[in-house]
Amino acid sequence: MPRVLIADKLESSGLDLLKEAGIELDNRPGLTGAALQEALRAADGVIVRSKPLITAADVENPGKLRAIVRAGVGVDTIDLAAATRKASSS
Repeated sequence: MPRVLIADKLESSGLDLLKEAGIELDNRPGLTGAALQEALRAADGVIVRSKPLITAADVENPGKLRAIVRAGVGVDTIDLAAATRKASSS
C-alpha cells in the first residue's frame, strides 16, 4: 500500500478519498527541518499546500519518496529544479 505524507491541512473529504483509494496516510501538518526530511524519506509521496516549503535539502536524500503533489494553484512551495535533478538521477 502506498504511503503518503500529508504535510499541510487538507479537508477531511479529501483525506477520505485517499483512504478509500487504499492509500496509507501519514497526516502530520506542520513538520519542518529534520522531522520533515525523515517523514519524506518514509513516504512514497507527499501532498503540500502553502506549507511546508519542499527545498533542495528536503529532496537530497529522498528515501522512498517518488511524488510531490501540490494541492492548489502553482508550485512555488516546491524547489522544482532540485526535485527534477533528483528524479533524473534516480
